Amino acid sequence: LLAFENIARFGIFVMISVFASWLFEVRRRTFAAYQQKLIEQMQLTEELRINNERFRLALRGSPVSVFNQDKELRYTWLHNASGRFTLEDVRGKRDVDLIFNLDEASILENLKKKVLETGFGIHEEVALHFDGIERCYDMTIEPLRNAEGRIIGITGVSLDVTERKQTENNEREQR
Repeated sequence: LLAFENIARFGIFVMISVFASWLFEVRRRTFAAYQQKLIEQMQLTEELRINNERFRLALRGSPVSVFNQDKELRYTWLHNASGRFTLEDVRGKRDVDLIFNLDEASILENLKKKVLETGFGIHEEVALHFDGIERCYDMTIEPLRNAEGRIIGITGVSLDVTERKQTENNEREQR
């Protein structure tokens, strides 16, 4: 009887030891997987930071502005607005809140609504007045989609072509 109890205890001890080893191995593998995912995330974050820096450098000093607006056409992000606006100035606002000429603001918002409704991008030239001065912009507006492909807003690029337009008009007048 004593020998049987010792064998039974030893068997339970072995079972507990096997289970503990298995549990330790599962946790070790889980930790290693999390560690690998963390390393990958850190690498992606660094790549994104580098790409963002390249983007900012490419636009610095250029007449190109890039922006995002949500489905209600409120600005959520803006970069390089040529000193006219900052992200803090426009965040949460719509074009009608920023452009004093409501007709011009409506034209701009209608173009953006068309992109949201159709899901297709547009490329248009738009004239806007700021401080009594007409500025011409070559605009490209595309739908902004989430990971599932649903439209969540728009992304736009605006190139100030005022000087080019003025040069073209001057050349036409001289002919």
